[in-house]
Amino acid sequence: MFRRDVLAMTLPALFMTAVCSQAADSASQDSTSAASVKTGSVAVNLVTMGNPDKPLSAIVRDTTRSTTIEGTSMEHFEVAAGKMITAMEDHARKLGVKGVIVVASMDDAGFSWVSRMKAVDAIKKISEQQEKPEYPGYNFIGIAYSKAAEMADTKLNSGSKVRAAYQGEFGYSGGMIKKVSSGYILTVFSGATSEQDFEIAKVGMDAYQTGE
Repeated sequence: MFRRDVLAMTLPALFMTAVCSQAADSASQDSTSAASVKTGSVAVNLVTMGNPDKPLSAIVRDTTRSTTIEGTSMEHFEVAAGKMITAMEDHARKLGVKGVIVVASMDDAGFSWVSRMKAVDAIKKISEQQEKPEYPGYNFIGIAYSKAAEMADTKLNSGSKVRAAYQGEFGYSGGMIKKVSSGYILTVFSGATSEQDFEIAKVGMDAYQTGE
């Protein structure tokens, strides 16, 4: 004969184990990512215990909703990026300058991001004065991403001078950063004067805000 206290402890454990297995199988069938399955299955255990009558498939959808939201944010950036680049390119041509555009969407920590780059008629410039013989010219792509890298750390517009430039940075202005719900949006231009670079970056950020 089973003791009631042992049975009361055993049944919930068995039930939760079964739910974990079902949740993982259901998530796998729906082609949910491994990270979502891990997060979803834990939440399913907790939610199911309080909602025994709720269909398991509905609970799995609820617990993976955050992934969907993140995906929607990324899709939004992909659409917005095209508008931002077009606006920046048009403004660069209006100013009569050449160079490189970079726009990016970054997480809060700066450890993960997606970016798009487009050249406006040039990706480099050969230096005429040869002030630094070891550097015969300017690589606009490298400079643009160095501005983005600085902003990823400081969370301020590039060239803020809040600290000394690290190796890999130049401390140049021309990059703009904005806090959004999904992390940060960055816009950068490299190839013109510092003032023009920043002006073009601002045009890109304005285009993003208009599309929000």
